[in-house]
Amino acid sequence: MMLRLLATSLITLLLLVGTLGCSKKDSAGPAMNTGSYKLDGQPVTCQVRAHDESYYRAGVYSEYVDVTLTTTPEPASGAQLLQLSFYRSSPTAAYQLSSVYLFDKGSPVLTCAFNSTAATASIASDGSLAGTFAAQEDGHTTPPPYTAITAGVFTNVHF
Repeated sequence: MMLRLLATSLITLLLLVGTLGCSKKDSAGPAMNTGSYKLDGQPVTCQVRAHDESYYRAGVYSEYVDVTLTTTPEPASGAQLLQLSFYRSSPTAAYQLSSVYLFDKGSPVLTCAFNSTAATASIASDGSLAGTFAAQEDGHTTPPPYTAITAGVFTNVHF
């Protein structure tokens, strides 16, 4: 009788331990190379690529980071690309957003240029890039096809 009770308790314990592993959920971090923004209030989701170049010439440090956000899913009319160019003058300085260009429907011709109204970009401890941005049309296109980019964000972007 005691052996049967011990065996039942042992089986119950093993089943409980086995189900603990099944109930554990992986904590998913942010998806890699993703971003979004609103273009004249319309939400846009994107895949993001980044490329950086740094130079040290004649005692002057310069670093440039280009971030390209490509519309996903791609519209039938072609992909929309938003190009953000960041610059910093030292490895510890904050990034400055120097240009914002929109290329519409897969065209290599510039659709609209924007002036940055707010932007951040930073490198995480794992080497990935994250940032936020907003911009207004620069006034050089009449009439402008778009007027504002708001709520822009990109996360976990690996070079």
